[in-house]
Amino acid sequence: MPTGLQYIFETKNGAAMVLTVLEGSAHSTPILIDSLARECIGSRVTGRDRHRLAAVTRASLLLSRGSLEIEAFAKGEWRSALAGSDVVLVQIRVGGYEGRQFDESFPLPFGIPGDEGLGPGGLSAAHRSWPVLRELLQLIRSAAPASRVVLLTSPATLLIRLAAKEFPELNILAVCELPWTTLQTLCRRDMQDITFDYLGTNHLGWLYNVRRSGADVLGSGDHGGFPSSSLIQRLRAYPLKYLRLHYEQANVVTEQTGRAISRSHEVAGIAGRAFEVFPRGDRAAILDHLSTRRAEWYPSAVVPVIRSLCGVSIETPLFLTAAGSGKDVQERRYCAISGNCCSVPALTAPSPEIADLMERFVSYDRLAAVAVLDGGAEAFAAALAMHPWVNKEKTAIALAKEILTSTRQGEFGLCQN
Repeated sequence: MPTGLQYIFETKNGAAMVLTVLEGSAHSTPILIDSLARECIGSRVTGRDRHRLAAVTRASLLLSRGSLEIEAFAKGEWRSALAGSDVVLVQIRVGGYEGRQFDESFPLPFGIPGDEGLGPGGLSAAHRSWPVLRELLQLIRSAAPASRVVLLTSPATLLIRLAAKEFPELNILAVCELPWTTLQTLCRRDMQDITFDYLGTNHLGWLYNVRRSGADVLGSGDHGGFPSSSLIQRLRAYPLKYLRLHYEQANVVTEQTGRAISRSHEVAGIAGRAFEVFPRGDRAAILDHLSTRRAEWYPSAVVPVIRSLCGVSIETPLFLTAAGSGKDVQERRYCAISGNCCSVPALTAPSPEIADLMERFVSYDRLAAVAVLDGGAEAFAAALAMHPWVNKEKTAIALAKEILTSTRQGEFGLCQN
């Protein structure tokens, strides 16, 4: 079982709330703790992975200037760590960096981009992760049934869909920072008088009808790189960066195939160096190392969601995938007023091209969830054949074989995020 960190902080009305983080000894966790220390009152940390937890705890204490008290849970006390939790943050990575490396690489020979949470790589990650996540959700249902569960594990939308099927009684949501940080970049961080609409699924979405005081922002010139101005004009929208895997598929495959060091190996190297710096480095050294991977999802998404659950009104828009919305599972824009999270309806419809592609991604997601629960090769091939990046039945069958062969070998364990 993964390491757990637990925080007690105050809500808007002064009542105590407990946040428990599953897989809290990840090398990026000090960024979360630092962000929480800025926004809330952290007072207790708990965990069970003694070596990594000690390193993460030391780094966190230095960043938060000693505002946290620390307590370690024994391995058999996981239920006790969850008991009484108001919010549970799940950030496990099943398979560690070896699993991520597989997900990012096996689609490439088929001319399909590799990614830990998207396309065939995302289905592979879901197939590997769901049994572990399911076990954790069973434990949460037993030990903290009234808690709000916030999921950071990839692929978020697909895993939320699976969780909704098997745990409809739990309050589960996934959160993503990318639409908000993309909008900030698009608007040069001047968000005054900005209005916009959004359509998407986790990491694959479009910002459209973006206006400042009624004036169109998207048509204000060439933004450079991806997306091109011609694509923006065609879509009448600004696609998130991961949609480059769709719109420039061949170029992405060529780049990924030619990389000397994969992204999974880069992140693994950052994590390895973190656990050299955290046990001995001073505050400046820790901050310097953390700047190599800023983990924007914590300050830009996770902490605002936690603050909203504390009853605080949030000006930052939230982009959430919820399990119990009564609609199909996809990422939507929310606002939080006095602790109430409300979906924000779009003012206008997206272009037909975007609407059609979104429906194809959602249709694939529905079949992918069926495949993970079914576990058979035919179900996996049927789902993959529906994905916009695959389409060919022969390719789908080969990809399904790759996924099922790798997971049956049991070569990937539960590792650090």
